Amino acid sequence: MNTPPALFFSRIYLLLFCLTGLLSARAQETLHPMLRGDTVVFTGIVKSKDQQPLIGANIKVKGLTTGAVTDTDGAFRLPLKVGKHQIEISYLGYETARFIIEIFNTSSHIFFLEESVNLLETIEVSDQGVDRNVRSTDISVSRLSVQSIKSLPSLLGEADVIRGLQTLPGVTTVGEGATGFNVRGGSIDQNWVLLDDIPLFNTSHLLGLFSVFNPDVVRDVIFYRGGIPATYGGRSSSVLDVRLRDPARDGWKFRGGVGLVSQRLTAEGPIAGKSLTMSIAGRAAFPQYLFSLLADDRLRSTQAGYYDLTGKVKWQPSDRDQIALTAYFSGDLFKMAGDSLTGLEVNASSTRFRWYSEGASLRWSHFFTTQWSTSLVTAVSNYRPNFSIPDDAYAATYRSGLYYKNGKLEVNHYGDNHEGAAGASLSTYRIQPGDLQPDNDLSAINPVTLQEEQALEAAAYINDQWNISERLSLMLGLRYVWFVNRGPGHVLRYEPDEPRDALTLTDTAFYGKGEALARYGGFEPRLALRWSLGAQSAIKLGVNRMAQYVVLISNTTAALPTDRWKISDPYVKPLTSDQAAIGYFYNAKDHTIETSIEFFYKKQKNAPDFRSGTSLLLLDAPETAILQGDGRAYGMELMIRKLKGRLNGWLSYTYSQSELLINSPYPEDEAFSGAYYPANFNRPHMLNIAANYRHSAKVSYAANFVFSSGRPATFPVDKYYVGGVYVPNYVSRNLDVIPAYHRLDLSMTIEPPRKEGRKGQARWQISLYNVYARKNAFSIFFKTRNSSPIRANNRVEAYRLSVLGTIIPAISYEFQF
Repeated sequence: MNTPPALFFSRIYLLLFCLTGLLSARAQETLHPMLRGDTVVFTGIVKSKDQQPLIGANIKVKGLTTGAVTDTDGAFRLPLKVGKHQIEISYLGYETARFIIEIFNTSSHIFFLEESVNLLETIEVSDQGVDRNVRSTDISVSRLSVQSIKSLPSLLGEADVIRGLQTLPGVTTVGEGATGFNVRGGSIDQNWVLLDDIPLFNTSHLLGLFSVFNPDVVRDVIFYRGGIPATYGGRSSSVLDVRLRDPARDGWKFRGGVGLVSQRLTAEGPIAGKSLTMSIAGRAAFPQYLFSLLADDRLRSTQAGYYDLTGKVKWQPSDRDQIALTAYFSGDLFKMAGDSLTGLEVNASSTRFRWYSEGASLRWSHFFTTQWSTSLVTAVSNYRPNFSIPDDAYAATYRSGLYYKNGKLEVNHYGDNHEGAAGASLSTYRIQPGDLQPDNDLSAINPVTLQEEQALEAAAYINDQWNISERLSLMLGLRYVWFVNRGPGHVLRYEPDEPRDALTLTDTAFYGKGEALARYGGFEPRLALRWSLGAQSAIKLGVNRMAQYVVLISNTTAALPTDRWKISDPYVKPLTSDQAAIGYFYNAKDHTIETSIEFFYKKQKNAPDFRSGTSLLLLDAPETAILQGDGRAYGMELMIRKLKGRLNGWLSYTYSQSELLINSPYPEDEAFSGAYYPANFNRPHMLNIAANYRHSAKVSYAANFVFSSGRPATFPVDKYYVGGVYVPNYVSRNLDVIPAYHRLDLSMTIEPPRKEGRKGQARWQISLYNVYARKNAFSIFFKTRNSSPIRANNRVEAYRLSVLGTIIPAISYEFQF
């Protein structure tokens, strides 16, 4: 007899809670017992002087070949014999520290490191241990420090996490003015983006010019484009996990920045002693200066602005408990002439876009022993885009929204050679696809309200990091997901073996509240393997399956606030992705130069594309416009990184192909020929060079060069005359290419020396974005040369739209005290 999924997951939750209770009951006996053997587990946390955990610090024990690397909390664990030991802790940008410890039982210590005073020789550009590149099982995983992100030349002086990601192999974007980022040929919705456990469904401000992450409160960034642990799920291409800084415990501190476009301010400090602390950070931007530099008249008259507010409260009621509350709010305003981005085509004089994101997470971590801990996490996230048209004749407001809730329980075990995690999570989705209402009685707009969608997603997972020997380590994981699309709602029925449209519609099936419209689920295995070839090199392998049950449906290459999120239903199947990667990793010059080369292959099932000429904005039956097929992506990624010295930085190169195969037997889908064609985000060649040069203790220079092949496009092959106008004729999908993209950015950073007795610090940055004013094509569009569309000599000509097609100078000032 098959066990119902709901009963299965209730048993998983019960098992985890029973395990939690058992561990709690034994905690008093097992936390500090005198050990009868001669080996103990020594644990510690490595922090900077301002109480921030140092991720990837190296711990070595004199006389032993084993060591450890700190995790995302700055923690490490080492099995040691009872007695005295000398340990050495090193971290790039900090002074190497040596400690003598004497241990008799399982114990834990906190170690603090001093920042390096030799700024000319030790420049941090990585948040990793000096040999993590070859010692860990990480494959297709990148870690970025805030220092490395801030060292890059910035657009208008605003350090940006997403722009930092775009310098890594395998990561692209459509261009300036496009939201999100693309990983190994996937679309922007295939990336699971987390901010302290809060999922973000739009990561951009000002239609992609800036990201939503305030650099002053970001602690570390971990980016998985492969080798993804089973603790993550829900997306098919990548995971971006951004963690915020813990608030300062040793007094109130302030930091901020002022630029030509944005201003930001952060305050952090203790509320009640050192056990209860908080931080709050705000940003606001009014980029009229930026738009005044643009060449396009409509863009130059654009009005825009954004704000975001990030807060964190951390409470440590005991040595075993930590509670953290994080909240995030943001809003964007974008007003431009015309209505070309709405999809309504009502010839309005202007359109006002607004979109808002709100989210919060609460995490409780409890440490039963030095080897066992548990965490309980709840999170909510809302995304609410809308637009309005002010013209009396078309006055209307469009609203949509995505509302997400999640709860997760996880148990962690840290053994001598194992780091394991097991957990279960429950998530709900509620999507309002669209609601259009006229704003006055004179408006010609008819009201439209689309059917609301709801879904429940439950998951259980187990993941283990197993260090089998000095040469061999494994990451093994398994995740199971059960997903149901729930009523109330309706499903349209069509004639079998006929195209889905109004002519083949036969019936409508209605479902009550809580009834299942569709059910999906399955296992998602994960594997990563490292085989060491010596102290400086290793071969790694990674394999993972990911499934995505909620997708963004858009028939434009650049996602817009008006685009819709869609829950899997009887017609729109879940997107699944199987990926394998193998790589060679090598470190040189005492691990100060890291190199890697990876080869990957990704196969997707139920990859979506859309029929030409369809508008998805207020479409009641999106299944009539969506086509699904097979996708594949493959390629090679090269990374060279220099970590130390006056001159440091990295070079990344990617060769890849991303393709789709859609089989449609219907003549109206002739653009889909049944053969593989380039996906919208296919860019075969990508080159990124980021360099930093420390001229003196006060002055440093940075340069960033970007090159990528042009992305695919569909150009008309001819035109025909219909109803008094010439109409372009499009045949094959994505067989044309827009021009290649390349850009050079430069910056100079000036850090005045600290005055004796003062704790404050200042920093100036002067930057030049797009130094040689390259007019990179955002898109190619076609229009007739003459004003009359029916003249015999009326030629159709191609035009290039460039968003930031000029050099953009900027100056910014940062401070902290």
